[in-house]
Amino acid sequence: MLFEFYYQRRSKIFYLFLSVILLLSTLMFVSQIMLIQSHLRHFQYYVEEALAMGETIQEIL
Repeated sequence: MLFEFYYQRRSKIFYLFLSVILLLSTLMFVSQIMLIQSHLRHFQYYVEEALAMGETIQEIL
């Protein structure tokens, strides 16, 4: 019975650790997606401004 309690406790710790790792991974993934979208929005704004001023694609890049 003591061994059973020990393994149940280890199992709970493992699942807690796994849950924290999954939560952190999800948060990192979402933050990367938001960062990419932010960069794309800024780039799109810059390109629209440059095209409105008459620059060519080669000058922009």
